[in-house]
Amino acid sequence: MDNNNTNNTATGTAAEGTEKETQTGTATGTENNSAEGTVTMSKADYDKAIQAAEDRVRTKYSKDIKALEKKVAELTPVQKTEAELAIEQRLAELERKEQEADAKAKTLNLKTALQAHSLDADIADYLKTDVDADAFSAAIEKVVAARLAASGYKPTGHQTNQPITQAEFDKMSYDQKAELYNRDRETWKRLKH
Repeated sequence: MDNNNTNNTATGTAAEGTEKETQTGTATGTENNSAEGTVTMSKADYDKAIQAAEDRVRTKYSKDIKALEKKVAELTPVQKTEAELAIEQRLAELERKEQEADAKAKTLNLKTALQAHSLDADIADYLKTDVDADAFSAAIEKVVAARLAASGYKPTGHQTNQPITQAEFDKMSYDQKAELYNRDRETWKRLKH
């Protein structure tokens, strides 16, 4: 049997590329037998039709694969060189040091503000750096005043700091001098001779 003269019969489920030929029945070397729905063609024509269909499918999928590979390449992060990685590492280190320096400066400013309000600067370690030192000082003073008022002891008999002269000290009795000693030792020491 010769391949060129052999006839093959294809049913209605012919390859993708031959479907058009099956519908029209005008392809070269084919005969359309409409009663049975079959197409008769030579083995060579059949192989060419199958090959053409395979080529179209392969080409289509090849283009799709290339398009998808291109999209994957666009979405895939680019590998960085060692120099770029070193630069990024140095930048990250500089940013970290800058943040540390800013934090230290803010803490120092807070300590200075607390000292200006006669508060212990060590309190700054327990506060956020963005605390309003004026408001904090006022709050502390309010709390201290409230606790002192609640304790019940309110000193009385405070005199304004009028200086006592040496003559007044000499005229004082022993009990008055003892009271001055308990109340104001600096003045007592100054006046005792």
